[in-house]
Amino acid sequence: RHAPHKKMLGWVRERSSRLAWAGLLIVSTQVASMFVVVPVAANVLVTASSIVYLGAGRSLKVLLEAPSSESATRKKRREESIMLSSGDAMRFPVLGSIFLVGAYALIAVFGRRAINVVLTCYFAGFGAFAIESALEFEVLEWLDEGQPWPYRFGRVVRLRPALAARVAGCESLDLRLTSVQAACWLASLAMIAWYSVTKHWLLNNAIATCLCVSGLESVSVGSFANAALLLSGLFVYDVYWVFFSTRVFGDSVMVSVAKGIDGPIKLLFLRTTHPKPEFSMLGLGDLVVPGLFVALLLRFDARRTHNDGSQGPVHLGTFPATYFHTAILAYLAGLAATLAVMYYADAPQPALLYLVPAVLGASLLVAAARNHLRDLLSYSEEKTHLATGGDPPGVGHPLPDDLATSAAPQAAPADDDDRKKAD
Repeated sequence: RHAPHKKMLGWVRERSSRLAWAGLLIVSTQVASMFVVVPVAANVLVTASSIVYLGAGRSLKVLLEAPSSESATRKKRREESIMLSSGDAMRFPVLGSIFLVGAYALIAVFGRRAINVVLTCYFAGFGAFAIESALEFEVLEWLDEGQPWPYRFGRVVRLRPALAARVAGCESLDLRLTSVQAACWLASLAMIAWYSVTKHWLLNNAIATCLCVSGLESVSVGSFANAALLLSGLFVYDVYWVFFSTRVFGDSVMVSVAKGIDGPIKLLFLRTTHPKPEFSMLGLGDLVVPGLFVALLLRFDARRTHNDGSQGPVHLGTFPATYFHTAILAYLAGLAATLAVMYYADAPQPALLYLVPAVLGASLLVAAARNHLRDLLSYSEEKTHLATGGDPPGVGHPLPDDLATSAAPQAAPADDDDRKKAD
């Protein structure tokens, strides 16, 4: 066994300092805001870009790690990841519009308090899973992930009646937890309970950050074509519901819902503390939607590098990430343009109006300049993923059949003893 300090140094090197710095920037800006009023523009740019950077970087390990070298934990994360199709990309603006109008109507009829009680419970559930996932990921990155965890609490629950099993897609659920998972769940539930009682903005941002990173690391838009379709649809969605919905509803539906819901669906940035705290806000969609495209470009960079014959592990910093870094800079430029127009017009702005052309246009310009336009336009993760580790570079493996439907609970895995017998 390595000494603790050596293990810590190895952990930092393994993860590459870039992701560590991104996480440190997120934490430091939020903690600093508790003591001083950080300029809103700087706070938004640093926090949002760091979240996108961190989530995209972690998506390499979840979506592209080779099956021959990954641990059981990462294998489980792969099976729980989601691959979006072109149909999903087309449905998102429609489903988002239905949710937005429904939330607007509920606030108008029942008031903010009633809808916030329901949504607090809803997002608390998702937030608990996201926080536990983030904590477990970090703890297992530091610990020796290959070591066995023989002690598990809980039991396997058989689903009855048959209808429940049919809906769940499996006959039983494995509710056993390792000691690490149990500790992470306790911390997660404590944070959620604290937020439910206090509604503190710092806890709101912590939960929202975990939701964003969890989404970026475990969801793939499938292909460049799907990403372009998704970005274009949500571009129209964002612009309409911020600017043009006033013609039908007499008010900006997007702004009304964002201000009316007290939940971790947005990041809050402190503007002033006198006479009372006032906040600017950034919706999670303005991070996740362009962030999914940025993460796709990072994996495109990784795949091009390994298909060209480069060997070694896939970590941020171990291969040239031209498209990824270009997209991050474009995201920053688009976000800066959003803030500039917002301050000049003194009115809320649909961030995707500036972010979508920035990230999509920048990637196409770089691809055209580097003569990679055909490769970029045809890039897809729906059939293959990058092979690394012990496999020859450039060799792809089929994705698991259940990748796109892995949101359903999985059947309980075999016990350790059974697994050893099978080996």
